[in-house]
Amino acid sequence: MKIFKIIPTSILLELLVTFLIMQVGFTLIFVVIGIFLQDVLSKMPITQIPYLIPYVFPFAQSFCGQLVMVFTCVMIYSRITQSHEILALQSSGISAWRVMAPSFFLAFLMSILSFWMADLNCSWGRQGIQSTLLSSMETIIYKTLETEKCFQFSDDYFLSVSDVEGKTLKGLFVTSKDSQETRLFSAESAQLTIGPANQVISPEEVCYTKNGEIYSFNSDDTTSIAKLFVYKPDFQVNQSQMTSTLERTIVITLDELNKITNSSKQRISMMSLTQLNDFIESCLQDIQLVRQEMSQKCADNIFEGKFVDFTTENWKIAYYDKIKYLESQIRRAKIEPTRRLAFAFNCFCLTWVCAPLSLKRGNAGALVLICVSIVPLLFMYYPLFMATLEIVKDTSCSPLLLWLPNLGLLLLGTGLIRKAL
Repeated sequence: MKIFKIIPTSILLELLVTFLIMQVGFTLIFVVIGIFLQDVLSKMPITQIPYLIPYVFPFAQSFCGQLVMVFTCVMIYSRITQSHEILALQSSGISAWRVMAPSFFLAFLMSILSFWMADLNCSWGRQGIQSTLLSSMETIIYKTLETEKCFQFSDDYFLSVSDVEGKTLKGLFVTSKDSQETRLFSAESAQLTIGPANQVISPEEVCYTKNGEIYSFNSDDTTSIAKLFVYKPDFQVNQSQMTSTLERTIVITLDELNKITNSSKQRISMMSLTQLNDFIESCLQDIQLVRQEMSQKCADNIFEGKFVDFTTENWKIAYYDKIKYLESQIRRAKIEPTRRLAFAFNCFCLTWVCAPLSLKRGNAGALVLICVSIVPLLFMYYPLFMATLEIVKDTSCSPLLLWLPNLGLLLLGTGLIRKAL
């Protein structure tokens, strides 16, 4: 009787250990890929990169946890089949179901974990990555200016220098990146400091924005800012007015720094569940405001006899199109929890197929099985899931339709399990 308890436990432990090792490896791969693909990350100090790993892990788990689980399942069960352990177990009266059960149990737990990790990535993970990038932004900017003599802060403007000597920026120019490339200000030299506002700015210090306006500051402000202490600056305000002082402190706000890390505009797919609820409430309030504004405008037009305004394209764009867009955003936000749950549980559904398939065809080897069966299965599943998502987003179909690809995997897996038993 002891063997009936030992076998599933030993397989479960082997699955868990292999899964954790592969998951850590995938997380490190994500970090390396991010360093090569993101120019900002490539200039980050090497000592700061390990701090990114905990924040990248939720994304790696939520995005590729199902792949790691599938590959782990194929590796373990192919080994069991090739070494004829499965025949020995079946001859001892242990069914294939008891051998597969640990993988199903682990896959179910990993599906729940993936759903939670997706939400954790949208809140804690992305904020942590942004915070780590901002903490290294000063070094990143200096390195960029040393090599390229130019750094783009956002789509709106960039700064350039003639030379960098230690912490001193020589011949600084800040230019708006419009069709005329308007110079906002220049300076003979400058020094850059990035950090919390209450630590970077002293209470008695008078600061200005890049446009030459006074920057309002209080001692409790902990938002991250970039402070430029410039020497002999020249400002250009409203294309004509020029001011010049011996020294001046210029502040670049957190919103502008966020544009560097591409996090200023958050997509619905990157919002946490709490943020989704707040987003829906915000959209409902915006719709109410638009309708109130439209009602008021209707009353004014009727009172003034401007009936022709109701037939113009501007009226449609200003009110009807805006309401339609907000309603589509609300629907997208309501679909998102179901999408994440269905995507997370493909970990269980794929394991439901791959476990019996590995026991049945494991003699061919894990690599051959992955190339011949698993990869084609994934190439069929993910496009089908994305196509279903587009249908749900663009029509009035129920979000439950997103479970259709998972249901197909469950039916396929059930047939394979019946053959394996």
